[in-house]
Amino acid sequence: MVEYSAKKDELASSMEQSAARLEDTGARTAGKVAGSMRNLADDIRSFNINEYRDKMMSKVDTARTEVDKNVDNVKMNIRDHPFESVALAAGAGILLGAMIALMGRRSVRSRM
Repeated sequence: MVEYSAKKDELASSMEQSAARLEDTGARTAGKVAGSMRNLADDIRSFNINEYRDKMMSKVDTARTEVDKNVDNVKMNIRDHPFESVALAAGAGILLGAMIALMGRRSVRSRM
């Protein structure tokens, strides 16, 4: 019986130590989560939608300017080389039409 009692005390002591380690680990984890939540709350408070909007509008304006420049270049190339432009457009149309036709045939065959 003495051996049983000693084992029981040893097991209970081990359980108490494990519980203490678990509480400590849980507290550290909870502290990390709470710290992350506080940082996120600070980020939310400091977020300025107007500043963000201004940055995005600036980027949109820059992109619009670049697109306009490229469109102007394409128009100039078309004016300078009209026959080549028409041939290129016709070739692209034929290629696109052929691809659509092939995909249509495959679709019909797969239904059969």
